Amino acid sequence: MRQLLIDKKRKTSVKYEDENHPACVKANKLVSNEIRKARKDFERKLAIDIKFDKKPFFAYAKSKAKFTVSAGPLIDSSGSILQTPEENTEEFNRFFLYQYLPRRILRIYLQGQLMDLRMGVC
Repeated sequence: MRQLLIDKKRKTSVKYEDENHPACVKANKLVSNEIRKARKDFERKLAIDIKFDKKPFFAYAKSKAKFTVSAGPLIDSSGSILQTPEENTEEFNRFFLYQYLPRRILRIYLQGQLMDLRMGVC
């Protein structure tokens, strides 16, 4: 039904070549109403199926977002703003080093005495 209305709209706009012609206005209105109904049906279906399949719902919601969230400029420990990607990389490495390394290894690393822990060599 919807595809038939879209085809009819195309034919009338080609036939009359004037968007203000009453037949074109009527076809445009019918198609707009059908598209609105289709979108409403689709959103209703997503809302009903969210209990079983969350991925399509959140993909659709994400596509309708007006803006994206991004990180601002990074500031190092001394308070200066980092400019280059290399500086940002070093700051991220430093942060994750402190977060995820065991304290013993971190202490060795910070003293500048990196050990090959697999070999047990100092």
